[in-house]
Amino acid sequence: MSLSITLIGGPTALIEIDGFRLLTDPTFDQPGAYQLPHVKLEKLTGPAMSARDVGAIDAVLLSHDQHSDDLPIRNHTPLSRGAFRLPLIHFKH
Repeated sequence: MSLSITLIGGPTALIEIDGFRLLTDPTFDQPGAYQLPHVKLEKLTGPAMSARDVGAIDAVLLSHDQHSDDLPIRNHTPLSRGAFRLPLIHFKH
């Protein structure tokens, strides 16, 4: 069995198992402040790679629904255009 895990940043990792590519909690926002209803967060570093650099993926795992930056819809990345055609594994609290 072939296994590779690439940490992209924050909760985002690319897990590859025998050619199957799973992307966890995709966040690709650049550094900056993010105002949530109850708190202001600040990212100090950006992701280790862009969404385009990730390439083709087979599934997306959303481990929780508490981050406003999961699924980078406002960034217009390749994931925002195609991720919803992929299997989406979502654990809702």
